[in-house]
Amino acid sequence: MKYEQHVTGGMITSLFSVAFSAYRSGLEQLWLICLTSIVFSLFPDMDTGSKSRRLLILMSLPAFIYLFHKEYDASGYALFAIVMLSTAFKHRGFTHSLAGMVVFGGLYVYAIDMSIGMVDPVNYAVAISIGYLTHLILDGHFKVV
Repeated sequence: MKYEQHVTGGMITSLFSVAFSAYRSGLEQLWLICLTSIVFSLFPDMDTGSKSRRLLILMSLPAFIYLFHKEYDASGYALFAIVMLSTAFKHRGFTHSLAGMVVFGGLYVYAIDMSIGMVDPVNYAVAISIGYLTHLILDGHFKVV
């Protein structure tokens, strides 16, 4: 599937994440929840030289700088680990699995919690799951490990 279709799918399904979060917790941090869902709809393609990978790496650079500047070292290292680990796998390998979603999603939730604190980690877990599963379903490539 093409990058643009994953972005569109991620944007559409991120609305479910936002609706879920608004229902559970009100309107706090909805922009970050929406962005989380969209980012994770692109994330499984971090294992290729794709537009998704270049965009996510480009987006993560300001986050690294911010996290280290504000002395959120643990969050910076977690985010760095996500980006570096995701590039270590073959295409449609670990990053295209439910296990990959759990590992990378867990590291992301940890990074967010350590840097800004979360209103409700369930909101982020749902946003990650919706975005990631959207990608896997649109690719038609769905596996457990």
